Amino acid sequence: MTYLLDHKREGGGFVEVGVAGENLGAKKLVYRNVLGVWRLADSDAAATMPVIGMTIGAIPSGRRGNIFLQGFIGDASWAWIIGDEVYASQTPGELTQTLPSGVVFQQVAIAYEGDLIYFNPSLSGAGGASCTLLEGSTAYVGFDECKQSYVNYWYCDGVADDVQINTAQAYATALGGGSIEFERGVYTLAAPIVPTGNDLWFKGQGTDTLIDGDGLATTEHCFHITARTDIRITDMQIQTQGGGTKTCHCIFIEDGSDGFHIDNVEISDSDDNGIHIEGTSTVNGHIHTCHIEGTDGHGVYVNMDGGETIESLHVSDNEIQNTGGSGIYFDASGGNDACIIDMNIISSPTGVGIYVNDFTGGQITGNISRNSGSHGIHVVGSDEVNVADNRCNGNVGHGILFESSSDEGLIDGNTCNDNDSGDSATYDGIHIATACTHNTVINNTCLRNNRHGIYVIGASNQISVNICGENGEDGIGVSGGDPQVNDNKIYDNSQNSAGTDHGIHIYGSGDRAIVKGNHIDGHGDSQQHGIYLGNGAVSCLIQGNHCQDGMGSGIYLAASNDNNSILGNFLLDNDDYGVEINAGTCDSNRVRNNTFDGNVTGAVSDSGTGTIFHTKQYYVARDDDNVGMIPGKSITNGQTAYIAVHAPYGLQQLMKFNIYVIPNATQAAADWDLETDYGAIGEASGNHGEIENAATYNVTDNVWFEIEAISLGMFASMVEEDTGGIGLTVSTQGHNVTVVMAEMYYV
Repeated sequence: MTYLLDHKREGGGFVEVGVAGENLGAKKLVYRNVLGVWRLADSDAAATMPVIGMTIGAIPSGRRGNIFLQGFIGDASWAWIIGDEVYASQTPGELTQTLPSGVVFQQVAIAYEGDLIYFNPSLSGAGGASCTLLEGSTAYVGFDECKQSYVNYWYCDGVADDVQINTAQAYATALGGGSIEFERGVYTLAAPIVPTGNDLWFKGQGTDTLIDGDGLATTEHCFHITARTDIRITDMQIQTQGGGTKTCHCIFIEDGSDGFHIDNVEISDSDDNGIHIEGTSTVNGHIHTCHIEGTDGHGVYVNMDGGETIESLHVSDNEIQNTGGSGIYFDASGGNDACIIDMNIISSPTGVGIYVNDFTGGQITGNISRNSGSHGIHVVGSDEVNVADNRCNGNVGHGILFESSSDEGLIDGNTCNDNDSGDSATYDGIHIATACTHNTVINNTCLRNNRHGIYVIGASNQISVNICGENGEDGIGVSGGDPQVNDNKIYDNSQNSAGTDHGIHIYGSGDRAIVKGNHIDGHGDSQQHGIYLGNGAVSCLIQGNHCQDGMGSGIYLAASNDNNSILGNFLLDNDDYGVEINAGTCDSNRVRNNTFDGNVTGAVSDSGTGTIFHTKQYYVARDDDNVGMIPGKSITNGQTAYIAVHAPYGLQQLMKFNIYVIPNATQAAADWDLETDYGAIGEASGNHGEIENAATYNVTDNVWFEIEAISLGMFASMVEEDTGGIGLTVSTQGHNVTVVMAEMYYV
């Protein structure tokens, strides 16, 4: 059915007959109390609200009269603005078009004409006491005047909005916890927002909700959380006065504020750190999906009191850029245990991208740390840290730095390219400093760093399956003892100065290094040596490596390199030698089973002492003479002793050919001459040969003596499977000798 509402000033609509609980004048707003009587409504007094009726005429106290509930009603004294809202006034019973600031806000009518309203007290949605709450456990703050009638809505005016915000959170605290919902707008703080209870959620509407703390004094912070648990701050933008030289953090958390969550917060500026955590021990914090930019200090900073710890702090999926300090910084304090830093993007901080101290058992995974003013990731005094799958590129310092006894860590799958961006030749892709032991550096890519790709000073570290190319100095440098350098791909390093640095450089203190299975390619125009043992490195195993196309040698021993084994390597197309033992101070090194091909100067250069090669023994043609129990061939003036020689299959280079004799007289210049004759199967006898008749020897009767024939030019053209012999002839009367045997040293 439809009802026609008359536009009558005396009222056209719904009416109820009720009893006045006090003297009521005409056209007065009323509410019905618990006794069922009608009294004047007052927006200053919540107990008198909400309005549900209006008197038409005056009703004395205790008398019955008409209560107008809905419809058109007017008065000649009214002069409303047509179309605007009409509210319950702070003056009992009166109407107003001035927005009231009372305890309860209620719109009761619309001005239909200047002296006529459409009265409908349900317009505001406040039909009774229970309807003055938007939600029972939620407090609201904002700038909508129309919501002032709600008891859990606090209207802000852009001046000292912390007053309304703190009142709102106190309201939620009184309910045992809840949320404080911020509408869009700029909330200006004159003092910090300080939670007074637990289980509070401060929630905005994204970046359109701005908490502006520019006016805070030093040591005041936008949010100051002290010893409160399960506090959440989400979906808003926060700032303090950038560049104001104050200590005003955007979010300050201290003293056991466990279980906090900072999510989807944009920190657009800060007069120190963006998020600052300190004080007594705290557990289970979360900082997720925040955007932090332009802080004067660090983006996220953790510095607990002495002896106090933070445990299980999870910092993930944040974007942090252009900070005046580091992106993420964990200071030592009592320890930072089982914390996780993952999937953050950090760019252009003035300090370190990610800095952790005493970060035992922590994880730093999947982050991007680039263009920092210092190192990409810096780990200090932290054991068992997993640094994996990060990208640390373009930093002024090292890509990743471990120092100060950071032991047993895993550096796995990181990309560290273009670091030492200031071209200082000081910093590396990955750097493991002194006293850092038993770390594993595996599956990393280190390209175009201005110093080394990977540089390890600490002892007993493993460097395996990495790619190191086009770095300014060495691909991999190791100066700590007992390292393992295995299965790495290394190419085209020494870019700062071609022919100066090397693929793998084992420094003099890198004793007992195991260098196996690496593929090293100098590309012919940059790296000097493939593998370089610095002065003093001893007892190293160099096995199964491919060293090719270097500007120097495939493997190079500098000096005082003793008892090293160079076994089964492939040494190809290097500009000098396959293996070069540079100095006589290199003693008792073993060079065996290597493959040499295309090395320009030669397969092996041996200036060392007692180098151990492959050997083969040959005996004199007759052994009918003897010296004691030693068989041999005794010869006098004009006689010759002959030794048959066959070069073994696989011979690549003769290193030495020693003839062992026992002189039969003491001589200062024993005159013995050598002659060779050798050739391949199918060649004529005498096709190759040498004669040496100039050398003399200082010998003692009956004392073993060794003649090194290769150094005298013998067998200069011998190749594998050549067959022939060598003869020793006594050329002067009385220079008798017994020739026993010969031994060939070869690679």
